[in-house]
Amino acid sequence: DDNFEQDYGLVVLELLQALKDRIALILAATVLAAALGWGFSVMFLPKKYEASVNMIVNTRTEIVGVVTSDSISSAQDLVDTYAIIIKSNKVLNKVIDQLGLSMTFEELSELIRVDPIRNTQVMKIAAHCPSADQAALIVQTISEIAPDIVADAVEAGSCKVVSDVYSSSKPISPNILKTTAMAAVLAF
Repeated sequence: DDNFEQDYGLVVLELLQALKDRIALILAATVLAAALGWGFSVMFLPKKYEASVNMIVNTRTEIVGVVTSDSISSAQDLVDTYAIIIKSNKVLNKVIDQLGLSMTFEELSELIRVDPIRNTQVMKIAAHCPSADQAALIVQTISEIAPDIVADAVEAGSCKVVSDVYSSSKPISPNILKTTAMAAVLAF
């Protein structure tokens, strides 16, 4: 056992010496890989921008003015239902027609996210597109079309816009820092 520990210790020392002798090469490879990762992210990965709008979900009782904790809870439960309706072909095909988009319902559906905002009656509708203007236009159009379709489909409530459309001025993807760091780590 003592012989094994000595041999193991020698192997570790030899490995550390080999790393020390090649540290300049290791660092150069790491920096080069990081630069290549950064360049690849900037030049080849498609950029996506996000635009979003917030809408509040109401139940019928809230519309006539009586708000209870049960009606708030019911509205929170309706968010998932409204999300399905908003991403439905009934809404998105109208968006495609109104904006003259050259994409299918399925393609547009892939660009749209509808998420509840935690512990509220509010949902966030977001579009991720190659253009900030296109994302903003799609979200704005959805926010104009969806309330009538939701009210018609779900007779138990409605939804209304509670924020202006927000559009990111910088792309949300690719994550250039993450890609650069991953390339550096892999090279190291």
